[in-house]
Amino acid sequence: MPNAKMSTGRLEAFSDGVIAIIVLQLAPPPQLTSAALLKEAPILLSYALSFLVVAIMWVNHHHLIHAFREVNARVLWSNINLLFWMFLIPFVTDFLGRNPRAPFPVSLYGLDLTLCAIAFLLLRVEMVRRCASIATIRK
Repeated sequence: MPNAKMSTGRLEAFSDGVIAIIVLQLAPPPQLTSAALLKEAPILLSYALSFLVVAIMWVNHHHLIHAFREVNARVLWSNINLLFWMFLIPFVTDFLGRNPRAPFPVSLYGLDLTLCAIAFLLLRVEMVRRCASIATIRK
């Protein structure tokens, strides 16, 4: 059903639900001391950075989706692609936080955020293509 139309409300609701699941989880340090908390600083900083990145993506996604009335299957799959790469953010964040000076976790974190950016670009391109094929921009 590549030409089937659907309102943006379902797309936005599904995306919001998935993004809510991506909520980054922090565990308290094993010992309740300031030294133990200081040892956890790289993990805390990596989660703070990732929270900011996810918040920016959520706001941009919200503005993009609200510019349109309806979406098609290609837009839905483009959105699923974006959500998949965003879904990996907690994993790469934890990996980075536990290994802040190791090249592989840093590279993996950067790769995932790059793939998120590419997926968001592809979603935007698909939305614009949809707009160009039929007038679906809200007035």
